[in-house]
Amino acid sequence: SHAHRIADASKQALLSAKHEVRVVDLVQVGLDKTLTQDDFIKLHDKERFNCFSEFRSNNLTKEIEDQVDNLSWATHVIVCGPMWWLNFPAVFYSWMEKVLTGMSARYPGSGYYDNGPNKGKKIMLCITTAAPNENFSHGSNLTSVDGIFYQPLCGLYASGFTVLRS
Repeated sequence: SHAHRIADASKQALLSAKHEVRVVDLVQVGLDKTLTQDDFIKLHDKERFNCFSEFRSNNLTKEIEDQVDNLSWATHVIVCGPMWWLNFPAVFYSWMEKVLTGMSARYPGSGYYDNGPNKGKKIMLCITTAAPNENFSHGSNLTSVDGIFYQPLCGLYASGFTVLRS
C-alpha cells in the first residue's frame, strides 16, 4: 500500500540519519480488533467486565504490553495510514484504545494533557487520501484534515502528546 511505502521510506531516512527506529504493523501484531475480555490475562470480576479496572491491575496480554513498551521507549511516533471514508482504519483506534490506556495504567499518576503519560513525546499522523489537496482546503465541500481528525487528535493531546503538523 501507499502508506506502507511511506512508512518504509521514513524508516530508511531515519536510519540513514542514525536514529533508532521501530516499525510496527498494527494488524500483524494483533491490534486489529476492538478491546475485549481476551485482551487481559485474567479477569478479576467475571460477573461484570470492567476494562478500566482490568487495565489498572497490570493484566494486559503480551501483544498490548509490547506496544506499551514501544511507546514508552519512543520519543517520536509517526503514524502512517490511509484515510478510509474520512477516517483512519479501525486498527488505529484499536491502538489508541489499548496502548494509550495501557500507558495510563503504567503511569497511574500521570493525568491528562500536559501531564499525560506521553508528555514530551511527539506524534505525527501521515495520512494518505488518494485525493487532491484541494479536497481538504478551505472552500471545499469537506473540512480540513485537522477537522476530520478532531476526535483522535484530542485523544492524542489528552494523553500528553505534542502533535506535529506535516
